[in-house]
Amino acid sequence: LAVSEIETDTGRSAASGTGHVSAPFRLAKRYYAGRRVEVSGVIKRPPVAQANGMFSYRDYLARHGIHFQLRAKTPRDWRLLDEAKPPAPPMSVRFQRWARDSLAKPLGGEDDVVRLLWAMTLGWRTSLSGEVAKPFMYSGTMHIFAISGLHIAMIAAIFVQLMRFVGLPRVACGLLLIPALWFYVAATGWQASAVRSSVMVTIVATGWILKRPGDLVNSLAAAAVLILLWEPQLLFMTGFQLSFCVVFSIAMFALPLQEWIQNWLQPDPLLPPELWPWWSRFAVRIVTPLLAVSGAAWLGSLPLAASTFNLFTPVTLLVNALIVPLAGLALASSLGCLVFAVWLPLVSELFAYSAWLWMCLMMWLSETAAALPFGHQYVAVPPTWLMLIYVAALALWALPLVLKTKRLGTLALIGLAFVWFAAESLAKRGEFTLTVLPLDSGSALFAEPHDDKPLLIDSGSDSGARFSVVSFLRTRGYDEPPWAVATHGDRHHVQGFGSLAAEMGWPVMFVNPTKFNSPYHKEMLEGLKSAGQSVIVVARGNSIAGWEVLHPPSGDRLPKADDNATVLAREVHGVRVLLLSDLGEAGQADLAGSGLDLRSDIVVSAMPGVGDPLGQALLAAIDPKAIVLSAGTFPYKEIPSAELLERLAKRGVSVFNTLSDGGIEIKIRRTGEWRINSMHGREVSNSSEDAKN
Repeated sequence: LAVSEIETDTGRSAASGTGHVSAPFRLAKRYYAGRRVEVSGVIKRPPVAQANGMFSYRDYLARHGIHFQLRAKTPRDWRLLDEAKPPAPPMSVRFQRWARDSLAKPLGGEDDVVRLLWAMTLGWRTSLSGEVAKPFMYSGTMHIFAISGLHIAMIAAIFVQLMRFVGLPRVACGLLLIPALWFYVAATGWQASAVRSSVMVTIVATGWILKRPGDLVNSLAAAAVLILLWEPQLLFMTGFQLSFCVVFSIAMFALPLQEWIQNWLQPDPLLPPELWPWWSRFAVRIVTPLLAVSGAAWLGSLPLAASTFNLFTPVTLLVNALIVPLAGLALASSLGCLVFAVWLPLVSELFAYSAWLWMCLMMWLSETAAALPFGHQYVAVPPTWLMLIYVAALALWALPLVLKTKRLGTLALIGLAFVWFAAESLAKRGEFTLTVLPLDSGSALFAEPHDDKPLLIDSGSDSGARFSVVSFLRTRGYDEPPWAVATHGDRHHVQGFGSLAAEMGWPVMFVNPTKFNSPYHKEMLEGLKSAGQSVIVVARGNSIAGWEVLHPPSGDRLPKADDNATVLAREVHGVRVLLLSDLGEAGQADLAGSGLDLRSDIVVSAMPGVGDPLGQALLAAIDPKAIVLSAGTFPYKEIPSAELLERLAKRGVSVFNTLSDGGIEIKIRRTGEWRINSMHGREVSNSSEDAKN
């Protein structure tokens, strides 16, 4: 929204700038660009990344010049101010509505296929829901639904072929192509990816008009310079990087790959093509160029796909060679439907049915490819040095050097990669990381010992698992869940395991001997049983992947569920970490009086449903050097009170809480040095705490 005024409790004041509005619903059709609206909600800074390696919405919006976000919960929070004399909808809005109706009407209305046609033809992103988009994402073909270089290139190719069919020269094609292309960009809402691609095609078409020889790399560089002069921040946008890396990779590697595949496929270099078997001619002339372009594009997108989406999709090499032609047919059919919609409705319907057929084939193909074993793999975010070596290797092969030099250089880079990998592995040997995720409700921790099994401790509520825990595990490269501990049977600790299972499967689960009455705990146990997954009961005296279980004891059961939460402790390189879950007051008293040595350097606690965490007696027994609270916003008891924070601060140690500090990462090195970092920039270490004391 373009902001003109802001009204708060203190009054109304003038304002200017762009704000981002987040709402969990679709606005009615009467809301469109150009209308004056009043939106009520909570304005605040966009959220930062929840943990290292995860997506930072704040940084993403900042690149677009947006620094505040208004959250409106219901349609009642929106009110039109110009109902008496509303302005006419802009051309792009009118075109989008007409085009969506024209595509949907012949096919019987809106469904998944129609929505995907809207996304591919009109850039209508609302249609790309998670379940519909997932097969395309896993098969590496999600790019066909963004109006990007592929779309603009296909539209330009369709237009030019039609113009050439009627006998127009290339100069005339260029003169007609440029306005037609920019009309399409304007009609679809000036999407950034479409503008970038159209700039590049415009430069190529200008070369036709001026009768200059074509050079794709030069045109690509000119387009990049023009776009960055207009908006330098685009250099840091993933879409810009993907567009130009993929096109550059196609320009440099498609022809060499095509020649290599053709030399491998052709039956006999001395035999004329006319005498080849039909399948060999088809493979060399049709299949080979598609495979070469698909392979070149995959090489260019590989590091960005791994670092941004945490996906490695080798199946895309074959699938793109099939889906891209189908996408071209679906796009051409959709455009044909729109062209004939007004004056030849019957022909328009035929084009709509054709587009429906091609889209159904694309959906089936992507679902089949996504289900293939080893077709896709989640990977951890690659280190910067590995991405630099990969880019250097591609650049080496792109340079016009002699073959021997290329081989020597490539071998040298591979050797450098192995040396660097060995050095980094040696430096991280024995390193321990504990991440406390900032959930709105409940608690979730993840322990990553470098030389032991990782452990997920609780999953939070359903929304916390879907939007935080699963995404976090994906950034660490997990296709299957790690071992998990359910410390407590309530909703805010175990409900999310169901969502985790839907995405990744059920983990090997450790539970304590308490028979919780929570329906969420029972549902979790039933899911584990039906999946045939192990459920291991642990109590005081047992251990889990290097963690010592301190509470509860195997025989006793305290009256309240919070008092029976599992408590874990671990010593790493002389540093002791204690995890209290949301242990209640009676449980704290039982633990403090157990006679166990509770002294710890770092203690992590969630918020119990009744009473405060870390009572005085327990805190005195632990005597921590740093305290981390896993807090939330729902229910109300998840919010740490000012009195609690003040009491903890009086001990003279650093106190973190996820509500104000965001995600928290605890690192312990083999030297015994520990460091706590929050995603909001706070940092403490044992050296700073020792200096303080």
